[in-house]
Amino acid sequence: MKKCTKRKKDILEHVLKDNHNRGITLIALVITVIVLLILAAVTIATLTGENGILTNAERARDETKYARVKEAKDLWQTEKEISNQTEAEERESREDVINQLYQEGTITEEERDALLAGEAITIANKTISFESTLVEMFKLAQETACSGGDSCTDPTNHLHIGDYINYTPADSSAKTGALGQEETGYADATQSYTVNSETKWRVLGLNATGNQILLISEYPIQKDGEDPYLILAGPESYINCKSTLDKICGIYANTNVATKARSITIEDINNALGVEVDEENGTMHKVGNTTALPGFYGYFGKFDEVNRYTYKTGNYSPEKYMNDKYVTNYTVKTTVEGNYYYYPYNIAGTSSENPTLYNLLFEGTEENSNWARSYWLASPGVYANSSNATFGPGNVDGGNVNSYNDLFYSHGNWYAYGYAVRPVVSLRSDVSLSEVGGKGTAGTDIWQGKENTSPDIDSGNFNSENETAGKIQ
Repeated sequence: MKKCTKRKKDILEHVLKDNHNRGITLIALVITVIVLLILAAVTIATLTGENGILTNAERARDETKYARVKEAKDLWQTEKEISNQTEAEERESREDVINQLYQEGTITEEERDALLAGEAITIANKTISFESTLVEMFKLAQETACSGGDSCTDPTNHLHIGDYINYTPADSSAKTGALGQEETGYADATQSYTVNSETKWRVLGLNATGNQILLISEYPIQKDGEDPYLILAGPESYINCKSTLDKICGIYANTNVATKARSITIEDINNALGVEVDEENGTMHKVGNTTALPGFYGYFGKFDEVNRYTYKTGNYSPEKYMNDKYVTNYTVKTTVEGNYYYYPYNIAGTSSENPTLYNLLFEGTEENSNWARSYWLASPGVYANSSNATFGPGNVDGGNVNSYNDLFYSHGNWYAYGYAVRPVVSLRSDVSLSEVGGKGTAGTDIWQGKENTSPDIDSGNFNSENETAGKIQ
């Protein structure tokens, strides 16, 4: 009986021990599976995550592919430019280069067909095409003397002054922030600008060196708020007009296709009209023709006392004013020389010979239009004679192109004027039509119903205002 009891006890202990071992084994198995799952997740993430090995490898492969296609395109364009200048035959055609990229396995058949059709493809999140550049399209239209518009002989491959381009700023919500008195010279109102995404852009022509296309806003841009005009005043308007106007226009930048967004200058208008200034003789003539054009008037600070002014005690200097009021470091001169000029916008037959340019640059700026679209130029100038000197930024208004506006006098008078602002965008020399957004259409005239019947906003005199800043002792 005792043996039987002992036997049962041994069996029971064995069973309990066996079940205990099994429990440990199951727990270990579960833990092992969990660990393996964690390791698998980490491995997958390492391989395929945003910065994973496979993702980085794929990204590197795409970057290498893009670099190869761009290299082939750049080399083809360089050889084409050389052949254009030397009248030599191109070594390889566009079709040859694209087919070579396909044969070597760099691009797919679908990508090859798209490039051959003049379309852009996307590699590594970047677009690229083998289209002609905008500069080449513009020069081709010039070479064939194509007048553009509805009479264009090759709309697909030509670009002309006045053509609409679907340019888009990089940041559709960009703002200037409040423009302070040091920037504008006017402290009686908050002035700021926000990108207007409805702004349309037109071709102004080639830049002075001929290697970039310039775009200009279809109409001047408007200031935030009810008053659309930028008010500039006093010495600040002369010293800082370029930086202030460029700051405003800079909100329309897009470095993907453009090198700069800035304010229009009088030099841009001269270039577009095909005229140039002869500073030595104080005249203006058409490019390539030395015959002086009537209506030009200006000085360039080279001569006698008629065009030079020497400061006297009690006078005001714009540079000294800025140093005294804003703790800057401008060089204060003792003598001021004139460097201003102006001319009627029709000096080169603009309205009759090139109505597109007239419409682009001058329509609505005349007095009979209440100066509605008159705009500032980032071109500060000085008028000087034997009795005083006056300073200010340039502007287009009243049928004239001016390199200065008299907003500050050496005897202390100051004036505040309000005009619009006009952005100009310099497109990259290698950009194509598809890269910049294609050709566009006209927009809505944002100046309809606007009037600027009194551009002169305010005036004063530093002497009567007990202003000490800027006074020559």
